[in-house]
Amino acid sequence: MKQRRLVFLLCACALLAACGEKQATDKPAPVTSTASKAPSLCTLISAADIQATFGQTVTATTNTPEMCDYENARFSVRLMLIDYHDVDAAKQGFKTLFAGKNSIANLGDEANSFRRGREIDKVSMREGQRVLSISKMGGEYLEDGLQKLETLLRQAHSQLP
Repeated sequence: MKQRRLVFLLCACALLAACGEKQATDKPAPVTSTASKAPSLCTLISAADIQATFGQTVTATTNTPEMCDYENARFSVRLMLIDYHDVDAAKQGFKTLFAGKNSIANLGDEANSFRRGREIDKVSMREGQRVLSISKMGGEYLEDGLQKLETLLRQAHSQLP
């Protein structure tokens, strides 16, 4: 009878030890996002697109999912995407930060352009909770600068995921 208790006790201990080891080593896998990283904004408008539009070579100096900057010694072009995660917040942000004097038709929910003197041209659009904007600073004054930026903005918008 003592032998049976001893065997039973040893089996129970072995079983508990095995269960304890399993619990210690079977940690849940870390949670990872299945969503891929957002692509760089520079994939929407390339340096070659800027060169074709403005006739000058540029280099990408900022290249993130939210911002893309192209520059050379004379001017810079910035493409920016802001996701407000809320339509009302995007409407307010667009009205406050991206106010333009001239409306642009048939682009997103609302779009406009803005020119400050001979140095800054900017076109912006809002679609739902996202705002996409492209601006050019410096370089020579171009009468059709806003139209050129609008063409680039339409291109970038057509490629947004």
